Amino acid sequence: MSHIKEHVKYRKKHLDRIAQTMLNNKELCDVTFVINKKQYHACRSMMTVTSQVFATLLKEHFENTTDEKLVLQGIKHEESFYNMLCYIHGVDIDLTAMSKVVLCELLHLADRYKLTELHADLKIYISKLRRFKINSIVTLLNTSKTHDLSYLYDRLKTYVYQHMELFIKHETFVDLNYDVLVDLLQSDWFCAAEIDLLKATLTWHDKNIMYTRKQEQIDNDYEVKNDHAGDTQGESNLNEDCCSNSSKADDSWTEIYPIEGFLNKYSDDLFIFDDSDKESTNMSFDKVNDKLVVHELSSQESTDHSNNSEINYPNETADRSEDGNIPDKTNKSEAKVVEIVSGNILKTLLVQIRFSRIPMFDFQKALKTDELIPKFKDDIMELINSSELNNEPRNIYTGFTKILKVKITRKKLNANVPFYSKRFYIKNQPWAICAYYNDEGYCIVSLEHYSNLKLRWESDVVYQLTMISHKPFVEDMHAHNFNNDDDDECYELHTFDHSEDNCFILHDLTDVSTFLDDDNGFMQNDTITFELHIIKFDFKCLCHVCQDETETNEGQGSSEHINSPDHKVSLNSV
Repeated sequence: MSHIKEHVKYRKKHLDRIAQTMLNNKELCDVTFVINKKQYHACRSMMTVTSQVFATLLKEHFENTTDEKLVLQGIKHEESFYNMLCYIHGVDIDLTAMSKVVLCELLHLADRYKLTELHADLKIYISKLRRFKINSIVTLLNTSKTHDLSYLYDRLKTYVYQHMELFIKHETFVDLNYDVLVDLLQSDWFCAAEIDLLKATLTWHDKNIMYTRKQEQIDNDYEVKNDHAGDTQGESNLNEDCCSNSSKADDSWTEIYPIEGFLNKYSDDLFIFDDSDKESTNMSFDKVNDKLVVHELSSQESTDHSNNSEINYPNETADRSEDGNIPDKTNKSEAKVVEIVSGNILKTLLVQIRFSRIPMFDFQKALKTDELIPKFKDDIMELINSSELNNEPRNIYTGFTKILKVKITRKKLNANVPFYSKRFYIKNQPWAICAYYNDEGYCIVSLEHYSNLKLRWESDVVYQLTMISHKPFVEDMHAHNFNNDDDDECYELHTFDHSEDNCFILHDLTDVSTFLDDDNGFMQNDTITFELHIIKFDFKCLCHVCQDETETNEGQGSSEHINSPDHKVSLNSV
């Protein structure tokens, strides 16, 4: 009998120790990154092989200088960059010990520097978070929205709805991204005193939006800089300006970035000019490769532009003077764009406020005591008098979440054999989760109701069901019956005859082989864990007694009848 040759593989156990030794070791590394004035040493070859972005960045840097130091901007927490270096150099990262804000910035860095594997794993890991603190909720909201973590985003919004008073008064509220703030204000469940929502919104606008007075300071900085433009610069200074480690280059970009960075954060529909604005500013603009391009137009060009949306984009370098600075004329045009966009942002935010729900006494009091409301009084009154506002009341969020475990006996696991969770109560009615797989091999999950009476009943339900994987880098299985764009209104209406059926078929989540595979982590100790989040659940009995009471008492007697002996619920086991 011939023997099958087996491949014997050997890995040196000290490689992990070598990686740990090389990490951030000045003597062994050949490039130094400066993050917020703090230095981190790295191996250039490791950075180049792992990330194409770093490969290009390092190549361009060393083509212009021999200085090993490379300054990176836009990183708030040095710890997030250090953890990225750990990943690149093959050193373990402790995600559990990492704060939520650092974890989110690490995700941003993985995306920025195209660390595909790290980015994908972090998205899954962060999306499975279920415990939150108010200090990190804004960072998580912004991150989940930016990276399209929709189920985490919904979970976070639920947390916000349940902690409204604390959330809108917390110091981190002003750090919300614009699109997240608008999304929250539009929701009927973003429920607090409307005057407090107005104050919080105006505070956000005041802290985030650049006013003309702030631009005047930048204009002055440019004028001062231009006064020194005649100074002679040697070739070494010019080369130094081109290098990313140059303090002069960094200062220049710091001056330019606020306007461009501010405008690029917002959607194009906020760049709306009235005819009067076009005539007074005599300018146009567009976005090219995510950069704002401002065009100064002659009177003829202005007329041509209004009739033709196509623009001949100017060369980026042509917009600079010989000394490399942005002309003051263009900077003032950008400031005007900022002013107009800021006004449009304010209108978009204020239109989400339900002003008819603010008592006149509270508004008059705020005009005397609040710092910002008097400042924006004219904008508020103009909006109230000229726009159709949403006058619908906001509602206190009443959704809830149940963690349910379904015990699976593998020996009895056959097609169409159901397994049940323990019973729980919704609207004083007993329910249970039932799981089985059908003849096609798909896992079917249903929400079943139990009663000893044969009743006709109706229910409006909005739900989200999750089958939880216990593996940190395996995605949970999700199902829901609402539209993410309008989850306050979109739901399913079910009418049942208890003699025929008593359940909602929630979803066919996955094939049976997927959740039975131990590598996926869905089954742990022969148990599958489900998270059932009920967003809305209205239960209505359709028997003749309830219908008669609904007609005579406008629905006031139905709940009493459901809880009467005639509707006594059976609590027998399945």
